[in-house]
Amino acid sequence: MTKITPSYAIVFNFIFMAVAVAGELFLLDQPNDQDVRMVVFLVLILTALPSLIASSILHYRCWSSIPSEIARTTPGLAVGLLFVPFFNFYWCFVSYQGLAEDCATTLRSKGSWAGLGITLGILSITSTTILINIPLLIIPIEVASFIVWLIYTFAIVASCNEIVNTKSAITSRGTEESLQTAD
Repeated sequence: MTKITPSYAIVFNFIFMAVAVAGELFLLDQPNDQDVRMVVFLVLILTALPSLIASSILHYRCWSSIPSEIARTTPGLAVGLLFVPFFNFYWCFVSYQGLAEDCATTLRSKGSWAGLGITLGILSITSTTILINIPLLIIPIEVASFIVWLIYTFAIVASCNEIVNTKSAITSRGTEESLQTAD
């Protein structure tokens, strides 16, 4: 398995966050202009799609680094159930917190990023519910969500890369031993 890099997800999430903040500021300037609302909505959708795709791929790759005997779910379910309406309000906690806990279990570490996973789940729910329609509330929620997601992503990717490196070392050691016994 190759090293996991979060660069595309970070870039696309940053662009989406910047567009969301700028869009909210445009809407504050002209709240009743339907053309502005439509343009902001379309630009948000166009920037949300690459962000969502890159984040989903990253989340899938992180889940796939967890050994199947430790992982509480499969990578496909971990990502796929985040797209089920209303069920995703529950599943985001299972997926984000579970990934952090399963990484800690795999690495046999005492510390876990599960609290950050819970915070990310809360912010994910908050940013997709009715609270998003309260003027000026979306800006701090979007910025906080991006910052928490960024910290969580760096921590989880580092943990998953450590798992991948450990698996690679074990595999290469096993290959060397089998070659030595064959001689």
